[in-house]
Amino acid sequence: MMRESQNFYPHAMMSDQKKTKNERRYYTEFLNVKALSSMHPEIKKLKTKNSSHAAHGNKNWRSSFVLMDYLTNDPPKSGEKILDIGCGWGLVSIFLSKNFNNEVHSIDIDPSVVPFFSLQTSINKTDTTIKIKNFTEYTKTKISEYGLIVGADICFWDEMTIPLLKFIKQALSSNVRQISIADPGRPPFWDLAEKCTKIGGEVFTRRISKPFETEKHILVINNNKK
Repeated sequence: MMRESQNFYPHAMMSDQKKTKNERRYYTEFLNVKALSSMHPEIKKLKTKNSSHAAHGNKNWRSSFVLMDYLTNDPPKSGEKILDIGCGWGLVSIFLSKNFNNEVHSIDIDPSVVPFFSLQTSINKTDTTIKIKNFTEYTKTKISEYGLIVGADICFWDEMTIPLLKFIKQALSSNVRQISIADPGRPPFWDLAEKCTKIGGEVFTRRISKPFETEKHILVINNNKK
């Protein structure tokens, strides 16, 4: 009986190890967040159904990981609401919700990201929700509800620079404490960063080695009136 047990148990262990290895192919774990990969079976299914994306919402962008890392050193204030613009699959929103227990509102202009956002929040066991909305729709009164505004990989197009600058100025005048935007360094980002230096903006270059080696840039605008 003992011999049978010894033969069976290693087999079960190998099965569990194989399962764990396969699971790791499906996501990257970073700062208490599971970021789903394109290999995940449910992601594959969703991509088959949602082949078109209006605003590059087709994966977890690496700038999100760097912004998450930055926010561990410059965290949100206790109790302040956070707005994640161009949230995509919701990685930064999930990170903020899980690690700081702040109320996070997530918005994106691309309806096709919703099922990916919902899947990723479900797997991470957070109740963060998404609205299909453009940040330009926010009134000064609405913006004033937030203490922190974040965005990762949102500076794709040249025509976004002026609307983003206007939004940032409106946020500062509405007493938002801080705006933080991460980017790999596309021309629209540097254009926005240059304009924001006149209103107190600073750019930090930040490198992470885990879960992969990458370097991005973070534009941080602090409200000097706060």
